[in-house]
Amino acid sequence: MIKQPQQRYIYKIHSGRLRKANWDLKINISEAIANEELISLAEGSLIRFIDEINGVISSGIYSRTKNIESQIREIRKLPTSIVNCNMIKDLYARKHKLLFIKDYINVVMDSNKDFDRLNKRKGFYINGIKFKRLMGTPNGIKNYTIIYVNEKIYDRLMEKINNGRDMTKKLVPSKLESYMALTCSSSIPVSNPDGVLVVDDCVTKFKSDIIKIDDTKSEYPVITYEKDYDIELEESDGYGLILPELSERWRQEINTEEQYVPSGFCIRNAFCKGMVFTFDFHRFADIVARNYIVKDI
Repeated sequence: MIKQPQQRYIYKIHSGRLRKANWDLKINISEAIANEELISLAEGSLIRFIDEINGVISSGIYSRTKNIESQIREIRKLPTSIVNCNMIKDLYARKHKLLFIKDYINVVMDSNKDFDRLNKRKGFYINGIKFKRLMGTPNGIKNYTIIYVNEKIYDRLMEKINNGRDMTKKLVPSKLESYMALTCSSSIPVSNPDGVLVVDDCVTKFKSDIIKIDDTKSEYPVITYEKDYDIELEESDGYGLILPELSERWRQEINTEEQYVPSGFCIRNAFCKGMVFTFDFHRFADIVARNYIVKDI
């Protein structure tokens, strides 16, 4: 059975609700549940960064949560009664409190005016914590949702998210934020490889017969048959290779039952996404390439 990313809880508040509270909202978890303002998130790098900054040991949280869930299952086997229902309710409240992250919140923008107000360094407060805009994920922005974090941990969090990159290098803002948003992807942590090689893309050029569709010269697309058309394929876009030894190590870290070596892994972290596929490039160097020199770009 493959491990699944752990679930945590955060507030998801509409900007209109913050506006009505004069940008200083007081709310507890019970109210948030009743108002459908508490959501679950699968753990990713961003949540692990927040835990690390706050000195939170997540394994201890999940161990206690597992114990609470076990108690709930045992009580559910008992006859239904007011006492048992209240016990289950209390256990769920303890679970939500354990898994809740007070320093991380999603805000749904109800208007452009609210968006401008919240992003002009004024911020807002929830339960006495001042929040600052962190980022918008591609999917979140489609749903008018922005991530905010506790202003006190913002600088340390951004240092981790930027991942040692060259801060003087200019990037398109939307592209930069998409790279940063990879830290929000749900993931299971695994051990680091001994090293990483970053090599040139594999670009292959060949000829092939194609059907070409051109919609740039007239109102309707022009379809033509092209013989021996020059094609350039960037074959290695979006993936890399992983040695069988590391695949086996990661298998043991995320899967304790299956015995096969996985063919590939989907990886997500700051400024890195894609697939790595199991391939013994050491053996390839011995038998096929007969060359052991690799140029790291």
